[in-house]
Amino acid sequence: MEIMKILLGVEGIDYNCADANGHTPLMMAAGRSRYDAVAELLELEGMTVDSRDNERMTALAHAISNGHLNSFEALLKVDSISAEYTTSEAWGLTYLTLAAHPPSAPTSASRRQRSGCTRSHSSRTCRPILVV
Repeated sequence: MEIMKILLGVEGIDYNCADANGHTPLMMAAGRSRYDAVAELLELEGMTVDSRDNERMTALAHAISNGHLNSFEALLKVDSISAEYTTSEAWGLTYLTLAAHPPSAPTSASRRQRSGCTRSHSSRTCRPILVV
């Protein structure tokens, strides 16, 4: 958290930036139970809370799908829940279906891939990959 606070103090830093998968720092914090980071990011003027990643998930959707209640409640104060919200057309998940799905919801395979893990066809274990 201290490193993030230092980085947020750097002039010109883009705290709404996104990685190759469209994940913003807010989405990453919301999806990984980093309530402290979510709260800090939400305090920033100009923070975009309704950005969507490549799977069309918002920070609120990441908090819901991972069951992170504190982040969900903090985001809910600044973002609204829309009955029309859905993730990518391939999955078509709503906020309610994201909440009802266990952490092994259809998006978990892509999460494993993004996190640098693979599964071999003969193994049920997740092996980390060194990303350089």
